[in-house]
Amino acid sequence: MNIKKTNIFILIFILLLSYLFISTVQADFIDTEFKDIIHEAIQKREETVILEYNISIEDVDLENIQNLIDKTMQETDDYTASAVNSWELNIKGTTEKIELNINFDYHRTPEMEEYVFSQVQNIYAKIITEDMVIDEKIKAISDYIAKNVLYDETVNKNSAYEALKYGMSACEGYAQLTYLLLKEAGIKNIIISGWLNEPHAWNMVKIEEEWYHLDTTQIAGHLDKHGEAAYNEYLITDKAISFTHDWEDNKYPQAITLYKERLQKLKKENELYEKLWEDLNINYLQEAKTVSSHEELEQRIKKAFLKQEKQISFRSFENIFSVSLLKDIISNVVQKQSQYKGIKIKVFPLYLRDEKENSIIVELRLLWDNTQ
Repeated sequence: MNIKKTNIFILIFILLLSYLFISTVQADFIDTEFKDIIHEAIQKREETVILEYNISIEDVDLENIQNLIDKTMQETDDYTASAVNSWELNIKGTTEKIELNINFDYHRTPEMEEYVFSQVQNIYAKIITEDMVIDEKIKAISDYIAKNVLYDETVNKNSAYEALKYGMSACEGYAQLTYLLLKEAGIKNIIISGWLNEPHAWNMVKIEEEWYHLDTTQIAGHLDKHGEAAYNEYLITDKAISFTHDWEDNKYPQAITLYKERLQKLKKENELYEKLWEDLNINYLQEAKTVSSHEELEQRIKKAFLKQEKQISFRSFENIFSVSLLKDIISNVVQKQSQYKGIKIKVFPLYLRDEKENSIIVELRLLWDNTQ
């Protein structure tokens, strides 16, 4: 009689211990193992994931599992997350065991991804050298994308794969390719989903402790016939990009420091930053390069005519400079210059660089009898 009672007690104890163990496994799989499995599956672009657990189907928190899948997606890198088009969760089981069946639908096949990663490595090897500083790497990557990817007005092509395969994409492809090349360079960056009159994607880049906006789609769109960029949307602040872009800023880091402040400090120590300063048109922000009134504009033009300058350029503002005003000034001074033959005018915005909404760069080419 005592032996039977002892056996019953042991059996009950084992059952309780087993129940406690299963509950612990449930918690462990939810918090760590499950997320790791899903993350690895997405990285490999696996279409189906089947998992079995010794848990009663009555104890399964379906909403919690769905939230964990969403959280795993949010915690993965931006490019991988962009690969997933949709996912579906199905659960079946008994009071003793369950089976989770998770189906993923991807925008791109594993073969397409292999092509992308291979091309990214090839491009990186061509445009980046070991002695480059982070600022040079960012510019080299931005320049490459701007000059080698055309914007797809139909928006039918909209991925890094299509940007690389066909040399054409809408904004998502620009942002993805920028992300991958910067990541290959070891530069922390993220993809922003926002608006520019319509849904739009661009990047934020971290340099040391500061974040900056970088929109390679817009930089590519501002190339002139010589392939030179205005660099308006290049490493700019929240305030500057907010003139044209909208985004949910509470979801992303703040960008509050002007990039020119970084270069202004560093160019005193290394001449390569001086070159970046000029290449990015930041030198136009100096007072000596700025025309701030109609009188200053007239004096600048008169000086150019007096010296028969072939090219002049300066920063001004939309309420100061206009082509009609320029022509009026020229008509007043041209009578004294019989060798003057004409002028070519180029005007492009600078406002995103200095956070002043109507700031512009004016480039003038004066044609003389001795101009070749």
